Amino acid sequence: MNINNYTPPRSSSNPVLFIIFALVGLGLLAGALFSYQSTAQNISTRSLAIGHVVGFEVHSDSEGDSYVPVVEFASADGQTVRTTSFAGQNVIVSGDYSFGQTVEVYYNPDNPGDMFINDFLHTWFVAALLGGLGLLFLVIDVVVFFFTRAMTRAYGVGQTWQ
Repeated sequence: MNINNYTPPRSSSNPVLFIIFALVGLGLLAGALFSYQSTAQNISTRSLAIGHVVGFEVHSDSEGDSYVPVVEFASADGQTVRTTSFAGQNVIVSGDYSFGQTVEVYYNPDNPGDMFINDFLHTWFVAALLGGLGLLFLVIDVVVFFFTRAMTRAYGVGQTWQ
């Protein structure tokens, strides 16, 4: 082999896959940032109150029954409000509530029935999920990229890695 004509082996991995993984990861991180900002904006326009779980409503669908906590709290103007979290909307329900439990609620001062319980599931879950998945995609992308690059340099294209 003539050393002057030598070209190092090229990676046999497809760079399109690395780009796709990176774009998916960055897209998920962008979604996490948007969700975080949206939640922070939503919280900044609401009032905080202390309430109590006074019962549960049953919501049935094809998946089965869900029990949504009914919360009672006093608004800033002294009005007693009894409602479910995100009344009238599809809700994510956590089984962590019990009758009489004290909970913090964020409510719309113009419409106190529009409230949600201040817990991780109702506030930051979507942002955390999207951010975690985005980071996972990017970490996998970087690890596989550098592993593939190192193996290609060490063994060349078409060589068996042992």
